[in-house]
Amino acid sequence: MSAAISLPLARCIGVEILGYRHRMATDRLNKMLAVADGGLASLPVALRSDDPLCLPDGAVTQGKHLLDIGSRIEFVEQDMFAVDVSDADLVFVYSTCFGSLMPRIAHKLARELREHAVVSTFTYQISHPAFRQIGHFPGGSVAWTDAFLYEFIPIEEALSPPDAAASPESDTDSWESCVRQEFEAIDARRREAAGAAD
Repeated sequence: MSAAISLPLARCIGVEILGYRHRMATDRLNKMLAVADGGLASLPVALRSDDPLCLPDGAVTQGKHLLDIGSRIEFVEQDMFAVDVSDADLVFVYSTCFGSLMPRIAHKLARELREHAVVSTFTYQISHPAFRQIGHFPGGSVAWTDAFLYEFIPIEEALSPPDAAASPESDTDSWESCVRQEFEAIDARRREAAGAAD
């Protein structure tokens, strides 16, 4: 939903395997669209045209993509490994809980994506020869955990499946300790910022 609101992407598809999370997303989408029905019609004409609109902060935007937002968003209740991503230009993987699956995720994406597609992951990096890291945002800058951006560049080695031995089971105690440290660091920064503001 955030991607469809922010960018004039042709389609934004969310994939979730857990039924209750899929239902939550669908419910939120329906609520957003109900609010949008009334609000979009009242947008200034400039936002509904192809002409750029200058915002007070100097940024330039167009809002025409908001008029068809409902037709550009789709939620799918399915396993991510069963979804075809060959048409995707941008793949967002909230991978914080998928550390042990990263080699398998990278292999799936390498088999299906088209050249120069962009992939984002969180907490865990992609370690695969077909993905060139193009960005890294430390925890607390754009998300509570590290965020990584990659460009997909197809190479022959990308087609061989990952070594099963290279995909160990996730060490949950270590992961939990790391997450707790991340949260404590974020809380400490917020306390410092609040103290400085007083």
